[in-house]
Amino acid sequence: MKSLIFFFFLLFTCQMQAQSLIKGKVIDNETHQPLERAAVTLTRDSSSTVYKYTLTDPKGCFSFSVSEDAAWTVHVTYLGYQKESRPAQKGKEMTFQLKPEAISLKEVEIKGGRIYGRQDTVKYDLSRFTSGKEQNIKEALKKLPGIDVNEQSGEIRYNGKAISQFTVEGMDVSGGRYNQITENLKADAVEKAEVIEHFQPIRSLRNKMPSDKVALNLKLKPEIHSRWLLTLQAAGGYGDQMLYNGKLNALQLARERQGIYLYKADHTGKDLSTELQQLITDNQNFLTPADVPTFIDQPTFSFPLEKQRLMDNTTHLASVNRLYRKNEEQQSRFTFHYLYDEQHRNQGTQEIYYYPTDTIHIAQAQNYSLYTHQAQATYNYERNDIRSFFRNLLEAHGVWSHSQEDLHGNRELTQRLQTNRLQLTNQMNLLTTHEHATSGFRSFFRYTYQPTTLQFAQVNQSFGLQQAYMDNQGYYQWKKNGMTIGITGGVQGEWLSLHQTANFSSPQFKLYAIPMWMWEQNTFRLTVSADAAFLRKTNPQYTDLRVSPTISLYWQFNPRWELTARAQFQQKNEEVTAYYPYSYWKNYRTMVSFSPRVPELEDQLYSFYLTYKRTVHEFFWSLSGSYWNRKNPQLVHSEYQDSIFTLTTWELPNHNRSYSLTSLLSKGFYDWHLKTSLEAQLLYSEGKQAGQGSVQNYRYTQLTLTPKIDWSPLSWFNATYLATLTCNRSHLGEGNSLPALWNIRQKINLEIGNRTFLVRLIGEHYYNQLDENNHQHVWLADAEASYIKDKWRFSLSLCNLFNQKEYRYTTYSTIQQYTSWIKMRPREILVSIQYQL
Repeated sequence: MKSLIFFFFLLFTCQMQAQSLIKGKVIDNETHQPLERAAVTLTRDSSSTVYKYTLTDPKGCFSFSVSEDAAWTVHVTYLGYQKESRPAQKGKEMTFQLKPEAISLKEVEIKGGRIYGRQDTVKYDLSRFTSGKEQNIKEALKKLPGIDVNEQSGEIRYNGKAISQFTVEGMDVSGGRYNQITENLKADAVEKAEVIEHFQPIRSLRNKMPSDKVALNLKLKPEIHSRWLLTLQAAGGYGDQMLYNGKLNALQLARERQGIYLYKADHTGKDLSTELQQLITDNQNFLTPADVPTFIDQPTFSFPLEKQRLMDNTTHLASVNRLYRKNEEQQSRFTFHYLYDEQHRNQGTQEIYYYPTDTIHIAQAQNYSLYTHQAQATYNYERNDIRSFFRNLLEAHGVWSHSQEDLHGNRELTQRLQTNRLQLTNQMNLLTTHEHATSGFRSFFRYTYQPTTLQFAQVNQSFGLQQAYMDNQGYYQWKKNGMTIGITGGVQGEWLSLHQTANFSSPQFKLYAIPMWMWEQNTFRLTVSADAAFLRKTNPQYTDLRVSPTISLYWQFNPRWELTARAQFQQKNEEVTAYYPYSYWKNYRTMVSFSPRVPELEDQLYSFYLTYKRTVHEFFWSLSGSYWNRKNPQLVHSEYQDSIFTLTTWELPNHNRSYSLTSLLSKGFYDWHLKTSLEAQLLYSEGKQAGQGSVQNYRYTQLTLTPKIDWSPLSWFNATYLATLTCNRSHLGEGNSLPALWNIRQKINLEIGNRTFLVRLIGEHYYNQLDENNHQHVWLADAEASYIKDKWRFSLSLCNLFNQKEYRYTTYSTIQQYTSWIKMRPREILVSIQYQL
């Protein structure tokens, strides 16, 4: 036995000794400055086949680990420099001094270098697309070809795909809440924006595990590095009450450390909570857990108008983000956010429910108030080197919300709802790469305490939900001859306790294994995996053994065309809210009384994503589609009586299906200073709905067209146009079709002036079909005049110049029709002073 152990030890030692390191640095021959993201490839003997590939880090360094005794050659290329090749020197640092060379790369380097790049990186020179009048980087990004910024949420997409990481100088200080950067970073502080396709955030996997992620990185101007960027603003005005807002921002965005410090206060209707919105789900390196079950939520509302036109608010936001980079491999990030938000709205609805045996009309008006305190603290540590990766994220999050609704209409009452949540989460990922293999361990733990209180009329209902959830898994993958084989195994557990009228607990245990096989050949990749799981619940008594296969395909036809497709079959169960055995009130008019049987669901999901780009012509096009089919043994039945909806469970097998198709076309005309885009989306869903003792089929179709134009024909004039055209249609039962309804929004923004004096005029038009015979036109207008002197900005704003009082629109939802109205903010005037350093 000792001899066997000694043999394996000797073999392992020999293998370690056979490892050699090829490392070096790439610099500019004239300035001797390091060249970041230079492409470095490694070939063997006289072969031209690339054995390994990497990009240099911010210090211009690179390294390769090789195990074979061969004649290696290192090749270094960088845009605008002569290529250099040299025999490798093992164990000794090589220095490549590249000489500048004026070249034009096909499909990338165009017209003076406003868009350039190499491999999967596209760089935009912002000075070539902006006029200098943009107040923040968000306004500048809107002008870049192929990049789209959502008007309300701030989400950024590249060629139709949402970005998976947003960094400044390669560092993610916001932790996915990049609105804090795009809303507060000055546009003239950024030199260029970099889009990185097929982005792999884990360095040790960049040559081993392909990725279809897209990242966006901002490169600051050299004089901005390590400087504090300060913004101080105060504003006051009047509408039907006194108005105010103010902010104090301090940003430091260096390569070694970064910080964002914010304090904002608002009483003009602006929604500051968007700056805390997690625009990027931070799960690319972590396990993705199931959501915490929620029995009662605060009421939500959705209107095509911006919230700032509809909401009376008092909001305070304080935020601290701090990131430290110890070296190129290690960094830590600390964040703290606090938000106090007070909202008031005056709104109402006219609802129609189309049941086979009856049509129900409900009309109500409500004065709604919501008070929210939200606090969150996180600590993230990351070590990301060429051989291993470790990351741990610890997060504490608390939300305290209280709302009051005074209702008038079918029922006269006041509803009070208090929903609180205290949550502690820890996520960890550890992996190590070897010559042909990767192994790792992931862990997720979450504890949630979620008390809820609902009061109206004679009802005083309390919930006390607690959940402890954990998931631990280990995995091992090895790659040989273009094939990757892997196995993942894990254990998942959940303890849930709920106290309402009686104590209820539902522990769950899951043991799973996921084999994976991937074949990769040049620009083609095929992946097949299967999730095999054993599930055990103790309340109710339930045991299940299931297999969920997945197949995905990636194919890059050429540098312009890419296709990604995916097919998945999944067996799963509904969360505890679907089989909770006791009745409870969901709100003042909805009583839930579901069956205690655990529903078994079968989902089929098919999706594809096709892209085409001609960067040299500023042309981008994407087409994506999906099909979803769910088989469910149960159906929710709705019974309306005495102004109360009662939801129960029917044991009735049924299918729900939905289709979606989205196309996004973006074309820039640089010589005309014009950017255009058109997005078209088609949604279709069908299924069964049970109500008033019977079942009927429904079909729902929605078509949305979104054209955008940004045009600057003169240096002192800019015009942007945005429209959203939406058509909804529903079919109920056999031959009962509701009329097609169009909702159209058009917005035009005109900017006239220069960097000293600027006038902005905003006009909006809304056309809404309320029903087959009635429609509504709403015209809105705003104006703003600004005077800019050095670091000072003085502005005068006039909002809702036409003093519109109310907005109405109609939409469909399965077998319901909603005509909603909401009171708008009146005509307002606001004067602001801003100082930026």
